[in-house]
Amino acid sequence: MLEVSGLRKAYSGSGAARTILDNIEFQVPERQFVSIIGASGSGKSTLLRCIAGLTEASGGTVLIDKRAVRGTPEEVVYVFQEYSRSLFPWRRLIRNVAYPIEEAVTKDEAAAQARAYIGKVGLAGFEAYYPWELSGGMQQRAAIARALVKQPKYLLMDEPFGALDAQTRNQLEDMLLGIWSSTALTVLFVTHDIDEAIYLSDRVLVLGSRPGRVIADIPIDLPRPRDQIESKENLRFSELRRQLFRLIITPAVENAT
Repeated sequence: MLEVSGLRKAYSGSGAARTILDNIEFQVPERQFVSIIGASGSGKSTLLRCIAGLTEASGGTVLIDKRAVRGTPEEVVYVFQEYSRSLFPWRRLIRNVAYPIEEAVTKDEAAAQARAYIGKVGLAGFEAYYPWELSGGMQQRAAIARALVKQPKYLLMDEPFGALDAQTRNQLEDMLLGIWSSTALTVLFVTHDIDEAIYLSDRVLVLGSRPGRVIADIPIDLPRPRDQIESKENLRFSELRRQLFRLIITPAVENAT
């Protein structure tokens, strides 16, 4: 169980404190896939970084399996949007993926595990390539393989497919769902794309902005497994899209006025 209670984040600047997040409250049970959406500036990425222990909250608590987060817990792995910066350009793919476990196992075991996860993300045959020899979609697959090789319980992803073309994004969404459904992963996924949030998730949390608060927690009652065509043609998919769009656009309009 991941529990966020009364979470607050404020920054000081120009002589005044600026509150980004205020009184964030939610829980994520084991093995759920939860997306976080909201208008630009609602604090989605800041929230994820606070949960991961990468940014210190100004108040409230984050509990992972009943333990308060202090720094980044071992059972949590974070996948950034800027995949090209998260990979080491001087390391070949297999050594990039093996990096998180190199100190825990032998060199041969690290290579074997890395090779297995490279296969899971569809990059078998590219083990000897450097990151700059791979496409953007392949680099993001590599970043996901490196996250998974640690076998985390919690996978936190900050708009991981936001910079990719639509076809590559759809392929990686299905790859991620396949991996999630075959493991015990709990996923917290930040995205600005409403369709992506609906397609992937069990629940969608909507953040209002200035400061960011959870204004809705929407269950996604679409059958699994999901399909890029059939699921998105489902009438319920359209209803959920309409509901979420209205939740995002209304606070944005109010704040603008």
